[in-house]
Amino acid sequence: MSMKVGILGSGPWGRALGQLVQAAGNEPLLTYRRNKPRRLPATDDPTAIGRFAEVVLVAVPPTQIADAVTSAKLGTQHRVIIAARGLEPESRNFWLSDIIPRETPALRVGMLGGPAVAADLLAGRRGAGVVASPYAEVQRLGVEALMSSRYRVYPSHDMRGVELAGAMVQVIAVAVGMTDGMGMGAGLRGVVFARGLAEASRLASSLGADPRTFSGLVGAGDLISSCSHTEHPAYRAGLSMAQGRSPASQDPINTAGAALALAKLHGIELPLTTAVWAVARQQVPLPVVMQKLMERPVTQEL
Repeated sequence: MSMKVGILGSGPWGRALGQLVQAAGNEPLLTYRRNKPRRLPATDDPTAIGRFAEVVLVAVPPTQIADAVTSAKLGTQHRVIIAARGLEPESRNFWLSDIIPRETPALRVGMLGGPAVAADLLAGRRGAGVVASPYAEVQRLGVEALMSSRYRVYPSHDMRGVELAGAMVQVIAVAVGMTDGMGMGAGLRGVVFARGLAEASRLASSLGADPRTFSGLVGAGDLISSCSHTEHPAYRAGLSMAQGRSPASQDPINTAGAALALAKLHGIELPLTTAVWAVARQQVPLPVVMQKLMERPVTQEL
């Protein structure tokens, strides 16, 4: 029996999720504001999502999540899976998953993460992801909504780890884009990969998340895919900053600022994230930031 799945958002990621829902043998319904997506059922009435489905995927940017879920009038019967990545910079809660119970009566929430690039999925290529939630029911429904021969889905209880990994990968991808934009070579690219994931894992441990999450699909896997696609917003932001231009998307920059605030609360140092934030805010030139990173005192590798 097919499942009805509501999708808030009709951008590339929302449309990719719609295709995955169909590939899994289920019925999607997307919301749109201006341009109705082709070949996918869609509505310009957000409240229709609440009436159509109990499982709702949120595929809008972090800054639009509160408006999207409020407009949809979600209730206690809905199971909500956030497919966005980042942290909430406007509040001290930080977590995107906290927006849902704060703005709606819906309580059962999950996160979708992993190395999925919308352009690849829209082109029919295969991928994989992780649905994380403290609720086994949400994990199960997320797997059933999206799992098919072209998209493999793994369940996880580590929602905080998956959520933090999705955010930190954005920041590290900016740093990789900066090093690539400066032509600093494959060796330093590897350093940024490894040290970025290491500092993210330290923050995860301080928050009670599982640091092993960062070596899996939502950490290393997502970072590799993000930095392999030249049009990925976070990677592209880093390239732009290396060339002295403002990034087209501020979302990964906002995430860097929120990550630093979160780390400060827990006494964790994030050197790469600090570097990204300093360059983005034009506090320190990029070559100077890179030099300071290389001159940091040596500590244990992990």
